[in-house]
Amino acid sequence: MRSYLLGATGMIAVVVVFSHCGGATDVLGGGGDASVDGNGGKDGGSSSGSSSGGSGSGGSSGSSGGSSGGSSSSSGSSSGGAACSPACNPFTTCCNGGCVDTDNDPHNCGGCGTGCMGQSSFCNGGHCEPPPCNSPGPTCESSQFCCAAACCNPGQICCDMEGPVAYTTCFTPTAEQPTCPVGCGGCVSDRNLKHDLEPVDPESVLERVSRMPITTWSYKSDDPSVRHMGVMAQDFYGEFGLGNTDRAFNPIDAHGVEMAAIQALYERVREQDVRIRKLEQENNTLRGR
Repeated sequence: MRSYLLGATGMIAVVVVFSHCGGATDVLGGGGDASVDGNGGKDGGSSSGSSSGGSGSGGSSGSSGGSSGGSSSSSGSSSGGAACSPACNPFTTCCNGGCVDTDNDPHNCGGCGTGCMGQSSFCNGGHCEPPPCNSPGPTCESSQFCCAAACCNPGQICCDMEGPVAYTTCFTPTAEQPTCPVGCGGCVSDRNLKHDLEPVDPESVLERVSRMPITTWSYKSDDPSVRHMGVMAQDFYGEFGLGNTDRAFNPIDAHGVEMAAIQALYERVREQDVRIRKLEQENNTLRGR
């Protein structure tokens, strides 16, 4: 009984393994929490003029630029256009109906409508720069361009994936996600910014956590010596259905799953503790006879 109790307690530490979902992102959804400010907490005002080109290493071969030529940036516009619903969180900006991160979005770099183009197609901290290329970098084909340790194909963009573990890699835009995914930001969790709160069953959460494979791995853009541990976004989405994509999960969802699973383990430990004390009392009674 004692050994089983210790095993259950030890599981609490295991549960937290997948919280650091390197590069986990919330896709155009404003981090899962609605803000009362329609433009979000970042600067949603107008942004015009050229962004600084910045210095940076180009691709090792092939084009180091992005998907199209032209000047380093286009003139910006205000956050006008369609309003964002739900409203963006304080760490993203509403640009033309979508919540974006103006720190890494090459279409809205530093402000709505400021696009990074040509040789400076990478948005780094709100500034247009040439895409970074590792040294030594990959050998890219003439139709590709270097992005950190990867070679981006035509139609892809080089993105700074912001999250608990930041990294830079190629990203393929889709209709649902037309630009670089936003990061977690501050993972806003203010009760006043939420609605439709529903309780969860911690035991059910724990059972689903137990079904998810946990592996170690390297990002394709990483050096092979850089290893991470966690679950796959597809498995997480398949078990919990949280967020709006099966290619990434928001750390705030992972933390919620962890806490629910820990609560379930805590209740199991309490129940076992009661049983153990009862058995110890019975054993003491038997020894006294």
